[in-house]
Amino acid sequence: MARVPQLAALTLIALPWTLSESRLARGQTRSLSTASDLTRLCVSRNDLCAIRMRAPPPILPLFRSNGQASILRSLFLRPDRRVSMSQLAREIDLDPASVQREVGRLEAAGILASERVGTARLVFVDTTSPIHTELSGLVLKTLGPPVVLAEALADVPGIALAFIFGSWAGRITGEPGPAPVDIDLLVVGEPDRRALSKACTGAAHRLGRDVNPTVVTSNEWNTPRSGFVKTLQLGSLVPVDLEHSDG
Repeated sequence: MARVPQLAALTLIALPWTLSESRLARGQTRSLSTASDLTRLCVSRNDLCAIRMRAPPPILPLFRSNGQASILRSLFLRPDRRVSMSQLAREIDLDPASVQREVGRLEAAGILASERVGTARLVFVDTTSPIHTELSGLVLKTLGPPVVLAEALADVPGIALAFIFGSWAGRITGEPGPAPVDIDLLVVGEPDRRALSKACTGAAHRLGRDVNPTVVTSNEWNTPRSGFVKTLQLGSLVPVDLEHSDG
């Protein structure tokens, strides 16, 4: 089964500390698969713990955290919608308090805006910002490939699964290396080749990067025999969510 890396992770250092009823021994470390944008130092009589956020993905280290990058990606790639703070937190798997702080910073900078509708605070992109066009293009071309590809592939028949692999997937999941110049797309199934080529061309135009599709059958993926497929499954893979695309 493919290993799909998390876009963010936390490292816990405890002396000792209890998390989810699982006690850590003194000095033990544990990596947590969560996108919580939490930076906290906990001190009590017997416990000391430090939780810190992994640095922003090296694909675009301009953002202060993975949490901020996730908020901008979620909103800028669908700029016409308005979303509640709680829904945004669920979508990007970030704790609500962190979402509130990051949105507050972005709103103060004139990048996002919000309004009250009943008890909900709805957040949206401030299209009147003087840097809106430039920032939108930056987010689209660096963080947008999964969403753009999901929309492009939505009408291509015969696709069971799709992933981004290669240098873009490596950089967005935190692996060091050179900046990606193109997007490597893995398609599992038996897609219509002409429709797939057309979809990749359209996505490449939006992203400003070539999109290079690789196709393997579902049987090859589920029972891998070739070294190529086995290597793919052990490497960095970022899912393309076809089921929930807006295309």
